Amino acid sequence: MKVRCRRMKGLIAVVALTLAAAVLPPIASAAKPVFIPPSLPPDELITGECAFPVLVHSVVDQEVVRIFDDGRVTITGTATRQFTNPANGKSEQFVVSGTEFFTPNSDGTTTARLEGLHMPSLPPGLPGQGFLWITAGPVVAQLDANGNVISISRLGSAVLHDICADLA
Repeated sequence: MKVRCRRMKGLIAVVALTLAAAVLPPIASAAKPVFIPPSLPPDELITGECAFPVLVHSVVDQEVVRIFDDGRVTITGTATRQFTNPANGKSEQFVVSGTEFFTPNSDGTTTARLEGLHMPSLPPGLPGQGFLWITAGPVVAQLDANGNVISISRLGSAVLHDICADLA
């Protein structure tokens, strides 16, 4: 069974949008950022984080993406996610709203800074990997050129919930 690492919400979209921003016509490169309005993402089945699969459903997603002409991306707004263990039916909802800042680096990596309430994941091999959590406070991650998390630091953030334990 292939184990898949959970990426931070919107991460794949942000990387794609950052790349798209680099090739937008010059008119879109003006001082004003490009705005992408909110839309509900599809349900996602997360495997490899808990001892069981977890279904993530977006109940509310009012997040707005802003792409700046220098490649920076910010995501702001309100989001509520429902997490369900399909095996036993246990379910919980969490607000995972907080501002996300993505800054491209000259070496092709991206620095992601999450402020507020978030659901960051850890890549395989890092200490603490193997559970879903809700954090409060700053989390900083380094992403490779494909958007994969290569390092993460919680910078004084607090783990509020271990979702795997809650849904077991």
